[in-house]
Amino acid sequence: MPKISFRSYLELALNNPNLARPDLYPITDALDRKKYEWFVAYSLAASEKILVSVDDPRWKETIRLNITYHEKFFVGHRRAQNLKRMIVTCRT
Repeated sequence: MPKISFRSYLELALNNPNLARPDLYPITDALDRKKYEWFVAYSLAASEKILVSVDDPRWKETIRLNITYHEKFFVGHRRAQNLKRMIVTCRT
């Protein structure tokens, strides 16, 4: 089930490259900003499911890489920073 969730996240990323890589496609529209916030939340939820069920350093590195695409989002969002910290340090 966790891998299916992560696969769904990857499909979402492929279908929405502007949300997956805001460093390449800046988000300027208010509606797209809300979509982006939900995209990041989905990404974190899928990542957490992987980390609590699979103990594989390759998965941990994949998740760390995906999170780095959204570094600017975490600045100024205390709750998001806490989630990111938990996931990046792989504490579940």
